Amino acid sequence: MKDFFKKENIYFIAVQSLYQISFCAYSAFLVMYLQMNGFTNMQCGLAITLQYLTCLILQPFYGYITDTYISCKRFLMIATVITIPAAFLLPLTVKIIPLAMLSIVIYSCFYNSNETIIAAWILLLRDEKPYINYEISRGFASFFYAFFALGFGVLLKRYGTNVMFISYALLASALFLVCIPIPEVACQNSKHLNKTAGNQSLSTLQVAKTLASNKPYMLFLTSALCYQIGLKATKTFVSNYVAVTGGAEQELGVLFFVSALIEFPAIYLIGRVTRRYKAEYSYLIVLFALFFDLLFLKFMPTMTGLTFAMIFSGIAYIGFLGVFMDFVKLMTPRKMNSSAISLGMALTNALGAILGSYFGGLIIDLWGLDSMTVACFITTALSFLVFLPLLRYKNEVTQI
Repeated sequence: MKDFFKKENIYFIAVQSLYQISFCAYSAFLVMYLQMNGFTNMQCGLAITLQYLTCLILQPFYGYITDTYISCKRFLMIATVITIPAAFLLPLTVKIIPLAMLSIVIYSCFYNSNETIIAAWILLLRDEKPYINYEISRGFASFFYAFFALGFGVLLKRYGTNVMFISYALLASALFLVCIPIPEVACQNSKHLNKTAGNQSLSTLQVAKTLASNKPYMLFLTSALCYQIGLKATKTFVSNYVAVTGGAEQELGVLFFVSALIEFPAIYLIGRVTRRYKAEYSYLIVLFALFFDLLFLKFMPTMTGLTFAMIFSGIAYIGFLGVFMDFVKLMTPRKMNSSAISLGMALTNALGAILGSYFGGLIIDLWGLDSMTVACFITTALSFLVFLPLLRYKNEVTQI
């Protein structure tokens, strides 16, 4: 336990926490902000789709950059500074829908991929300093996010939604400053490092071919994509579920609080299952958590039901993140860990959010919220079926 209090763990708790609560300030209430400014469900879904489309396109590229040219630390600091002025573009353009969409895209280009950059930085540095604990730092981030979301919903109700952007600027500035004292890790695929070690640096095409030929990795990504479609659809339109019960900003903040608070113990316990048994068993846990989330959304459309749904949603969200990082790191060579994590998150988290948000909004507008929930049940079942063959695989990776 004393290793937990070493400075790197404390710094990473601050980095993860500031990233997550800055996400809350801008992105968690984004759909509600857009709806209050006249956006339809479909337009909100399109806005979220555009956010994640930038991830889908840029995240694999960013992963290769941080493996080969710029350290994760430097990339994160540069991107964070750029997002501060980018965040203020939305309130300036929100009444002109095409410009508002463009402002969201500009912001997302430099923000939405950073969670995987932080994770890659932590996992790479952990190889040098084994006492660094990803699960604990991410769990604390969820804990602080929970209380921030609870208070932020009240703050928005009292002072208006423009508080979102001022808050984001302050939090992003703090994130930049906290990164400064943390050690950076040399790019594992850099030409200089590989020349010193007598190895060859891999090109973008070589990395892509190696990952594409990794059958367990690709099968896991397929299952994870189906999983994320269902998860992201319900998380994007959680404000619609709240509206059905007659709730608004404050109730939404309470639900974010409940979901985030459960993430703290969930990621710790799921991490222990992964280390003691197998990452595959942890993934089954998060699959069943998503299933129970959907059960409550479908059959108990009250604030009590939504509270239980958000508990399971929190487990499903944070559990997937922890399992994903460990699973991908085990299945891919170290020199392309950042690329594998970034590409994987692009093809699961980002693409899943694109499909879930866009088609979720479309289904709600055409057939209603209940029909979208049923569609999410189907994608979750597909995720389970695709994942089953992975229970027979052994996690053996050849380092190249």
